[in-house]
Amino acid sequence: MTRPLAFILATIVVAASGCVIDRKAECIAADECDRALAEPFGDFDVADETFGDAGTCWQTEDTAKPCVATCEQFRADQRQLALEQADAAIGVNKEVPLAVFEACGGDLGSEEALAVQ
Repeated sequence: MTRPLAFILATIVVAASGCVIDRKAECIAADECDRALAEPFGDFDVADETFGDAGTCWQTEDTAKPCVATCEQFRADQRQLALEQADAAIGVNKEVPLAVFEACGGDLGSEEALAVQ
C-alpha cells in the first residue's frame, strides 16, 4: 500500500517541479537570436520563467503553441530590424546587423540580405 502512495507522490512532485514537454527548438533559436543583440532582452534564456527550460510554456503541447509563435515572431522581427539597420549603416557597420540577421535565422545569401550588402 505504501509503494503506490510513494509512486503517486513522486509523480506529483516531478510534474510540479519541471516541464512536461521539451523546450521547442524555435525558442532555443530565439534565445540564440536574443543573445546576438547588442542589448539582449533575456526573455528566451534557459532560466526564463516562461520560455526557459522549466518555463510555463512547456506544460503541454497546447501551452507551447502560443510560445512557439512568440519565439518565431521575435526572430522575424529581429531579422527585419537587422536588415533595416544594415541598410542604414555605412561601410563595415553593416557587419554587426548582418551578424544579428544571421543569428536570428536569416540567410546572408538571400535576396533581402544581398540587397543591403
